[in-house]
Amino acid sequence: MTTQDQQVAQIIAQAANGDKIEDESIAIVLLIAASESLTPKTWRDFRPWFLARFGVPSGKNLFEALKASILFGPEVSSRFVSSPNRRPVNPFLSALLSEQMLPRLGVRSTVSTIMEREAAEKLTATHIVKSSASGKRLKWISAAAPAGEYARVNAWAASVEGEYGLVSEIIHDAASIDYLRRVVLSMDETFDVRDVFSIECESLSITIRESQLWRLVGEVSKSCGMADKLFADFKPSGEELAAIRSAAWWSSPQYLRIHAARVFLGLTTAHFSNVLVTRSAELISIDHDCAFFENGEDIETLFRFVRRGSEVWKMLDSVAALTEADIRASIAAIPTHPACGSADELEAYEQYFIRRLGLWKTLAGRPTPQREDIPFAVGAS
Repeated sequence: MTTQDQQVAQIIAQAANGDKIEDESIAIVLLIAASESLTPKTWRDFRPWFLARFGVPSGKNLFEALKASILFGPEVSSRFVSSPNRRPVNPFLSALLSEQMLPRLGVRSTVSTIMEREAAEKLTATHIVKSSASGKRLKWISAAAPAGEYARVNAWAASVEGEYGLVSEIIHDAASIDYLRRVVLSMDETFDVRDVFSIECESLSITIRESQLWRLVGEVSKSCGMADKLFADFKPSGEELAAIRSAAWWSSPQYLRIHAARVFLGLTTAHFSNVLVTRSAELISIDHDCAFFENGEDIETLFRFVRRGSEVWKMLDSVAALTEADIRASIAAIPTHPACGSADELEAYEQYFIRRLGLWKTLAGRPTPQREDIPFAVGAS
């Protein structure tokens, strides 16, 4: 078997284990759809930008290209997509900044702490602990190996691998939307996003339903069975379940607000395994350690296609209500720690988000202060 054949086999194996494309472009598609502006023409106009993010030539089928080409880098990870304009953010820095910013955007989040290897290792049975070797994506540390059809073997490690661990408390009385769909609702067909998506977007033709777009939106249905043990006590009443179903729906205001916030932060998309829902029907965004530096084209694409005056547009405008002071305060709240990089890196990260916010405000029609141009891709050549 050739190296490329092995890569392709690994891609297929990961897909079988629930690994999905997590690029933020999926969130952008869903926001456009929820604003009722996704038409066959919109998809034709949107598709070249989307394919370019994956290094796929225009006119090619994305999913066929993924099978035929090595597009994922050394770990063949569906989150680390090759692109000339994007590189991953320091995962510790991304997680801590996101947890500061998300509440300012009306989104509940987790609270994480960076710990030395030995201290983090002691908490793997009672907390969520994630770590990685230098330069690699973070993995969940668990003493028990994952098992079952939906276990994501490639996202798990038996012990803390790097110098530090990212530690957060387990959120009780909540479960992932994936667990809600698979276990609580027993794979209720109404939570098959691809089917309900094509039904609700009545402007879409049958050819689009069967196209890459239809397959793409299905990526949000990501499963992570290795987390099931965390949700065993999640047993909502019938009355609670009605509100929970409404909140967890792909186009609910809470879910769309999370999508908009994560796009601003450059995070991977909010799929069924990184969004929790509580018994009181509150959504919680988790897993903020995977983000990319963007050149601004993602924001421009989002504002180009979302319908003005829609509820989604109002959500985008609420993000534009952020201020530079919000960003500076969020950066300032990140503890000085080697895992987060140097003071110069933090300053560059702050300026990157100030520039990103300026673009967002401009596209939303809000006034922005005059400033010198600040490159989006911090440290890029």
